[in-house]
Amino acid sequence: MKRKGFKRKVSVQTIQRLPRYYQYISYLRKQGIRFVSSLKLSLQTYVEATQVRKDLTSIGHTGKPKVGYEIDQLMNTIEEFLGLRTIEDAVLIGVGHLGTAIVQYAGFANYGLRIKAVFDADPMKIGTHIQGRVIQDVSTVGQYVRDHKIPIGIMTLPAPGAQEVTDMLVKSGVNAIWNFAPINLFVPDHVIIKNENLAFGLAILKHRLKSLAERDSS
Repeated sequence: MKRKGFKRKVSVQTIQRLPRYYQYISYLRKQGIRFVSSLKLSLQTYVEATQVRKDLTSIGHTGKPKVGYEIDQLMNTIEEFLGLRTIEDAVLIGVGHLGTAIVQYAGFANYGLRIKAVFDADPMKIGTHIQGRVIQDVSTVGQYVRDHKIPIGIMTLPAPGAQEVTDMLVKSGVNAIWNFAPINLFVPDHVIIKNENLAFGLAILKHRLKSLAERDSS
């Protein structure tokens, strides 16, 4: 149940957990299931049940005693809170292995993201097609962003040149950058940036494996 007019500051950690809940309840709805408990959400998302309830309460959604959360209503609440119903256009720069995988992933449409155009600096790639899109010269990305009022840039370039292209995107009017380049990019305060570093995630995984092995051998 969603409480009308409910407003509360929500932590970044809660926002990061909401897509995990959303993904699982989307699966349940496809199975024809109407209700889900906080315990079930907890077991499937590896989040404590008390934290699940706190997270959902913080976005104005409460369950029903002995029944749990009505899935359709919960999905609506999360979609509204995260803005998933609004389709945002993006450009992707860097059509290497990672960029190609991102362009080919159809699931982003479920989260309100549409990749309108792709760009690269490799003359061998420019003019070829990927997922129905012509790969364009990266030098033209600024004009494309201005002409089409694109709010999001997705960076999958190598580190050299990534900041230069970022500056071009910012100057052209993007409001947010999702960065997969192996370097932290810097933007003005009015531009949202999310730096993703796959190497950092791997380092954490390796450290945990090492700790586990050391514990088992002791």
